[in-house]
Amino acid sequence: MKLYLYILTFLLINFSCSQKKFERLRGVWKLDNNVKIETPFFPIELNFETDSLILIDDHHFKHQIRYQIIDDSIEMIFSNDNIRKLKFSFCSDSKISIGNCKFYKFPNDFENNVKPYEMIGYKTDEILIQRSFSNIIHLVKIDGQVKVILNDMTTDLEKIPDFLETNHGTPLPLILYLGKGLEFKDLVKAYLWIKLSNTHKVTLVTGNESFDKFYVLKDFIQIKDSLLENFYNRENIKHLSTYPIDNQNKDRTIIEINNKTDIEKLINLNDSTKYLIQVGNKLELIGYLELITKIRGKKNFKKIITAYDK
Repeated sequence: MKLYLYILTFLLINFSCSQKKFERLRGVWKLDNNVKIETPFFPIELNFETDSLILIDDHHFKHQIRYQIIDDSIEMIFSNDNIRKLKFSFCSDSKISIGNCKFYKFPNDFENNVKPYEMIGYKTDEILIQRSFSNIIHLVKIDGQVKVILNDMTTDLEKIPDFLETNHGTPLPLILYLGKGLEFKDLVKAYLWIKLSNTHKVTLVTGNESFDKFYVLKDFIQIKDSLLENFYNRENIKHLSTYPIDNQNKDRTIIEINNKTDIEKLINLNDSTKYLIQVGNKLELIGYLELITKIRGKKNFKKIITAYDK
């Protein structure tokens, strides 16, 4: 009986200590900018709840994970069950240390209106490298609606051109994060708005293993002239100078890709023949990413989007 009471008392004390620790942590914590961080994608903001943690990095990627505090460390548990373990300690009630970084607590009424989201989850063999000057857009689906996150604002796709405009007319490198639940047509809609800023090259961020490892694919935006014209007319966009793409591809052998099975057409093709891959509207987004991976680095292939569901 005494042993039972001892064990019960011990568990209650531990539970009480854990609850007090969680209460101290609950809320928003901001990174101390004076401290040199270990990785360029280390979170700049932490939002602790009792059983979840929202991470926000300086690219405004915001996602929710699980966590647990064990002795002098914190375990961050991501949706793919990958775990990152870092040193953790309370410096004071308003300052914590994670790894070699310090975070300061913000007032309880501080609120960030950007919702956390998960990536589409496509793994590649290329990792995102931080660039000093680049435009960052997050393409997400919220309650069935396709939205973009521009800096810390969630808004409509039509805001993309204004966001990408530069004073000197030369577009900065574009990094486009892809959220879970997106379809191929959603990406095409974003591409149509992106092209208005004379941007053709884009780095797609397709997944992440933890807060400092993001998978990317490089894509080149080419869309059939008639699709562009229909889009301009539908959105009441006045005349824009565009490159006549269709006439540039007349001498190429056409391969139509309308679904993932069609990607098998690319197997055992002649390397000396020039091909034009026409991407139709039935292809899934993951299939499109697989297509980009398949033709990457092959100069005899060109890709053009020829149809999409509005």
